Amino acid sequence: MNILAQVQQQVETVIFWKLSCFDFVIVDIGDFFNGIMPPKIEEVYNFGKKIEREHVIIVEHNYLIKMLKNIRTVYYANMKTIIGNDIFSIKIFDGDIIEIRGNIENNIML
Repeated sequence: MNILAQVQQQVETVIFWKLSCFDFVIVDIGDFFNGIMPPKIEEVYNFGKKIEREHVIIVEHNYLIKMLKNIRTVYYANMKTIIGNDIFSIKIFDGDIIEIRGNIENNIML
């Protein structure tokens, strides 16, 4: 997500994202050999299971970017972070960004 890279560029420190209602589809890489998932796909699968169990998780920005590289579509998501003393949020519905809020929203190019 190019938007996440733009958000990270707005601050000097690494940011953490609070994720909730995060529903996605993993990249289709075909059948698994002997039913064993490649490690990078297994990591994304476990990421999804953790969200299902905990409902809300906090992840470091670079880790989120790493997960998104193996996610084909994010159907729903509420994503929040703190930039300065302000909350910045992104909402995704049905695969589309429907809302961006926060002091830096005018600096984000869609």
